[in-house]
Amino acid sequence: MNRRIKFLILIPLLAFTGFGFYVTEDIVETSSISLTTFSNAKDNFVKDLSLFAKSISNYTTNNSVIDEVPNADYEIDAYNGQTVTVCSGNFYDSGGSGSDYSNDENYSVAFCSSNGNPITINFTSFLVENDALCAFDGLKIYDGANSSALLLGTYCSVSPGIVISSGTCLYFEFYSDDIFADGGWEATISCGGALPISSDYEIDTYNGQTINTCSGNFYDSGGSGSNYSDSDNYAVTFCSDNGNPMTMDFTAFDIEYDASCIYDGLSIYDGSSTSATLLGTYCGTNSPGTVTGSGTCLHFVFYADESTTNPGWEASINCSGVAPTIPLNATLDNINSATCANSDGDISITTTGGTAPYVFSWSNGAVTEDLANISVGNYTVTISDLAGDQIIGNYTVYNRVVRIDNQ
Repeated sequence: MNRRIKFLILIPLLAFTGFGFYVTEDIVETSSISLTTFSNAKDNFVKDLSLFAKSISNYTTNNSVIDEVPNADYEIDAYNGQTVTVCSGNFYDSGGSGSDYSNDENYSVAFCSSNGNPITINFTSFLVENDALCAFDGLKIYDGANSSALLLGTYCSVSPGIVISSGTCLYFEFYSDDIFADGGWEATISCGGALPISSDYEIDTYNGQTINTCSGNFYDSGGSGSNYSDSDNYAVTFCSDNGNPMTMDFTAFDIEYDASCIYDGLSIYDGSSTSATLLGTYCGTNSPGTVTGSGTCLHFVFYADESTTNPGWEASINCSGVAPTIPLNATLDNINSATCANSDGDISITTTGGTAPYVFSWSNGAVTEDLANISVGNYTVTISDLAGDQIIGNYTVYNRVVRIDNQ
């Protein structure tokens, strides 16, 4: 005999639509109906209904703002592309608490304070596929509401720790490749925190990152009291967070010595990368002393060979200094004598310090930095800079004696 199965599914009232609805479904089957098939259909329906309910609980439109739900859990995939206004709860990778994230992920979310204070994300655990450049998987954190804000860092092998916004929002982007997944992260959300008075920054821990701070201590990879390691190769940038010049005061310095610093050395650049002016490369006990940037950033590159390590360095960070004024100066590079009465001599100088651009006024009427095709005689140059400072240089071109051998 045939059996007709009819059941009624009641979907609860949907808050976001303002109405509920009923669904009836008629299933006509023969006497050979499989209870297993029916059971599987029921299980699949329950699973689909559960997923539907989860999507309803997280329902928003793209780029929407989510109002606070106290102590809620926020998984980055469920809130992808959204801005969450909140001061409590937990922030997870897509695996939630206790599971790995997935391959081929690309998610982003912004958290903004709901009370006007800075927002704080405290990472209590962090495990993302390790790579020195975070090329495979990584979590990017921006100090603002989107990716146009300042990038605070990209994290994979090292936990971000406690991250506090300078304003009221922090923006997160997570990506993963297609071959490996890890435990991800767990973090708590709060508001009203203040940036720590000082922190310790070891160059290996913050390799490749830009740190915006005006306090704390800067160390080699050995930290305070231990040697750095063989084959170190790290770089980090420190930038002022108050607009004043960045100052690094080296209170201890001991790196393997070589006259040319070819084995181990610390190079310091007056800017945010190696494209800035190189202020110097230091090794041995020749400490950099107090280094103040001409702008708001200083970039550091440290390298070590595979043998011999020393205690490294300790330095304190502040932004209270004023960029040093380097006096206007002219250095003589070369003078070529003239031949007899010929005009084949030249004078080459290099001007540094002061405030560029420079103006040159030579006693022979020339206005270039160097003189060429000049004859024997005395030459005076007056160099002025944009600030109105002046220096005067005196140079003499001598007669070059040419020996002529009689044949």
